[in-house]
Amino acid sequence: MGTPRGLLHGKPGDRRGGMAAASVAAAAAAAAVAAAPQSWASWAVARPARLASALAVVALLLFAAAIHSATPGPAASGGGGAYSDAAEQRAQRITDRLSAPMSADGPTCPVSYERHSWRQIADGAVVPWLFDGAYRNSEAGPGGRPCVNCKRGSLWPTWCGRRKTGIVNGWDLAQCSPDQITRIIDEVGRHKDVREALRMTPCDLFQHLRGRTLWIIGDSQSKAISRAVRCFLIELWPDLLEYTITNNYTAMTSLGRLPHSSTERGGPSCAHLAHGARVCTITAVKGHLLVNASRTSVPVLPLLHKHLALKEDIFLINNGLWHSDSDKEGYRQHLEELGHYYAATKKWFPNMFFMETPKQPNVTYLPDGTLEAVPGDEAAEEVVSGTWRNRAVREVLRDRFGMRLVATYNASVHFWNVHSHNVFGLECSHFCYPGVQHVWLYPLHKTLKAAGITRPPPQYVAPPGAQLAPEQLPEARQRRGCAEVYEALGQERLGRPKAVADVLREEDAERLTQLKERHGVLWRLWWWRQQQA
Repeated sequence: MGTPRGLLHGKPGDRRGGMAAASVAAAAAAAAVAAAPQSWASWAVARPARLASALAVVALLLFAAAIHSATPGPAASGGGGAYSDAAEQRAQRITDRLSAPMSADGPTCPVSYERHSWRQIADGAVVPWLFDGAYRNSEAGPGGRPCVNCKRGSLWPTWCGRRKTGIVNGWDLAQCSPDQITRIIDEVGRHKDVREALRMTPCDLFQHLRGRTLWIIGDSQSKAISRAVRCFLIELWPDLLEYTITNNYTAMTSLGRLPHSSTERGGPSCAHLAHGARVCTITAVKGHLLVNASRTSVPVLPLLHKHLALKEDIFLINNGLWHSDSDKEGYRQHLEELGHYYAATKKWFPNMFFMETPKQPNVTYLPDGTLEAVPGDEAAEEVVSGTWRNRAVREVLRDRFGMRLVATYNASVHFWNVHSHNVFGLECSHFCYPGVQHVWLYPLHKTLKAAGITRPPPQYVAPPGAQLAPEQLPEARQRRGCAEVYEALGQERLGRPKAVADVLREEDAERLTQLKERHGVLWRLWWWRQQQA
């Protein structure tokens, strides 16, 4: 009895071809059974070859059904036809979901996430979304599903997933080890003020950004939280590229000339997310760069407010580490300048927040190598008070001018053993990724929620059943820059992000390969029968 050719030579992902092959195999099996004697026992004894043949056909039938149910149409041998079309259609659905404008009757978050239970987290069944959970939670596991953007290559999808980029200093050396990730998760779970960060989903943060630009302005700590935002919202970032803030050459030149703000160091740039959200990063390492026109020709905030920002935008500001202990009075003066500027412009730009300076573990060891903190100890009191920088921020910006603070100090004070490395070794001013700076996203979320920034600006939300004109969308008003920006030297070696459809084709082909390997015995059985024929 010959083996039906359609079972092996048909298209594995074609439902009609698979069912036709299965029907032929079933008919052949039925014919073999019909030709058998009435007594199964005597038939089995007399004709063992027929029994083996029938079993082989049944096994192949089951295998065909397994392929038919497990493969959604892969391009296993180069792709093409219906399989390529299926990947394109699925990719288009993903793209449409991320690019759809906001509407009153539409979803508030274009990607859905399960909020993990404490049991799942404690048992290690899932990885919190904050700590590259989109990469680690398997498609089949609890609380997980496939992350297409995680597999698109280029700088951000590679680095955010703790995969090596080949860019050593500031990137590969800054990645957390698995042990460090475990330490961070365990430590976060011990402190009630940040414990809920472990259950936070990207949609929790994204709700504050829809239709707005989040301007992150400051020193390397600001850049750290900016990277955390990009990685946390990796699935809500359609093209995974960064652009100049504006096409205004004069404005870009002014921002690019700020100290430590060249594009080689990740200069002023924006990531454009779904629903008209943007995350823009500007380096301004010292206080006088923000508003004091007497010390810099173009201070950052007046430039943004006059030419680039909108009333509904969010400004997250931080600086402090570049002001040394000998510059305490100067730092306080710059905070007062910022406070007066905030008071004068609050009517037009109300959403300004200051991020505390995180804790740095610069400590002095006792002769035996241990640490000690006792009541009245000046070092202990300094730690408890948040250090002189944060005391000044609270006294000036919060108490005098009413500016809300993002409490990143308390969210970093416990993490002395999860710092990053650079080419010189351990680097105590910054934390590894994805690490403590990801924890800061939780107090940022709480602060924005307390400020009432939970819904998109109403002018960007279409009524039920209606659509906004293109010029009404937030992207049109934000003057999107057209030039791409590289975040790191050597980034071009990683290439541009893959197309979504290409990733889906690769996933389909991989699933088919795994399926064939899993059912290798059946393939060998079929080959043996071919040799016996």
